Amino acid sequence: MLKTLQAGLGVAILIVGISSQANGCDDQASPNCRGDSQANPASSITTAPSGSAASSSKPHSVKLSWNASVPASSSARDAIQGYNVYRRKQGEKYEKINKDLIRGTICVDYLVKTGQTYYYETRAVSANGAISRPSPEVTAVIPSR
Repeated sequence: MLKTLQAGLGVAILIVGISSQANGCDDQASPNCRGDSQANPASSITTAPSGSAASSSKPHSVKLSWNASVPASSSARDAIQGYNVYRRKQGEKYEKINKDLIRGTICVDYLVKTGQTYYYETRAVSANGAISRPSPEVTAVIPSR
């Protein structure tokens, strides 16, 4: 049985970049969502691909960042242990894309495809297993090239 954190304790998620994987990043070698332990809240949304025209045929990735959630109380049971990130396409249901709980506030989704539109949300998970309401949905449009 899943418990839900109190209302208002959800997280706000931002897309901080969609980039071409010009540095040889391999989807097979990377989990589809790699959470970094560094907190890096974003103040803007950037959706321009990076890299040169020669690298534009490479796979893309979406870097997501969010602000840390506030626990429901000061109790150790309510401490935020990490986050789960969910992705969907138009008309589909959300699916969790991280295998393990993300301990930081950054996630890179390496399994996006060119020309697709993806929708993301994230949820905080507390020490006692309670799950927050979803963050507001954000959209990532992956360039066709």
